[in-house]
Amino acid sequence: MVTLEDHLILKTTDGGETWTQQNSGLMGNLHHFGVQFTDENNGYVIGFVLGSQFQNYILKTTNGGETWESNFNYQNNNFSSLYFVNHDVGWIGGQDGFLIKTTDAGDTWITQNSSTNELISCFSFTDENKGWFTGFNGVLCQTNDAGNSWAQQEILIQDDMRGIDFIDEANGWAVGGNGMILHYHENVTSTGNEAKQVPDNFVLSQNYPNPFNPSTTIQYSIPESGNVSLQIFNTLGEEVANLVNEYQEPGIYKVNFNAENLSSGVYYYRLESGRFSQTHKMILLR
Repeated sequence: MVTLEDHLILKTTDGGETWTQQNSGLMGNLHHFGVQFTDENNGYVIGFVLGSQFQNYILKTTNGGETWESNFNYQNNNFSSLYFVNHDVGWIGGQDGFLIKTTDAGDTWITQNSSTNELISCFSFTDENKGWFTGFNGVLCQTNDAGNSWAQQEILIQDDMRGIDFIDEANGWAVGGNGMILHYHENVTSTGNEAKQVPDNFVLSQNYPNPFNPSTTIQYSIPESGNVSLQIFNTLGEEVANLVNEYQEPGIYKVNFNAENLSSGVYYYRLESGRFSQTHKMILLR
């Protein structure tokens, strides 16, 4: 089952060879935003009606999409993500950290504290208790108690995180802006748990804030050990600062750059490690 904007719901029964359109029963300028089925009969769609009054909705079917029941009870925050861990238990996330949960297959929903004010973009759970969600501006949160409390993970990322998937409690991936891919791997040893996040590729993120005065943060990721250099240049190609010049292990790093001795203007920062080299522009504005 897939959903498309402009009210379309499409269903396949032959592995995607052919698709048939279904009718949600709603009228107006509909924008379906997410879909999930817990089996071939029971499924959910979230979206909004765009008109003189913006309206969120939850659609539920118990007969494979032949008919849909609609729920318009939640109008404060725009829905953005949907996830069911089993037939009965699921979550919906939205803007400003909006989070609701059901334990009775969508008949009722309760509000939970997401611990963030950012848009919640994606969920992944390994069971009813342990799960994660991603959000904009580098948000990645984890729960171990079925969503009753959420802890923000320190990933040192400021880009919008847009997707997450865990195949078990020890292995997961998250993706975001600027080509970011994060891999979580937890090694269980006799002395306890040791967890670290190792990027899957090189990423040089845009500095923040930008423009800046007089300091800004530059964040980068390296997937392999090696010599790393991070340099600042003016528009003439002259080096004005050498922020990093050392051997580093795989990981996510952020460096503060203070330009209090430089004049206003455009500057460039370049990250080099092995065969990787990338340059971004930043603006010092006094």
